[in-house]
Amino acid sequence: LHKHILKGLKPDFTFILTVNIKKAMKRLKKRKNKNRYDKFTSNFYSKVQNAFIKISKNKKRYMIIENSKDTPDVEKIIFDKFMNLLNK
Repeated sequence: LHKHILKGLKPDFTFILTVNIKKAMKRLKKRKNKNRYDKFTSNFYSKVQNAFIKISKNKKRYMIIENSKDTPDVEKIIFDKFMNLLNK
């Protein structure tokens, strides 16, 4: 289905933000308004995160970023990489 809809279109670069699952679950519990994804188990999130990490074996097209850092630090890492790619 994905190939049919996108007709072979693939991103040039993908950022994968990883997170400590226990910390993520604590954050989700604090949310007042939950959506259907917030109700999944930690096992689900671990499997999804591991699948994305496995997909990212091509290091030239993917960048894995540990997302437990402060948001401004993560934003700077992404911005700097984006600008570097844009200037090539």
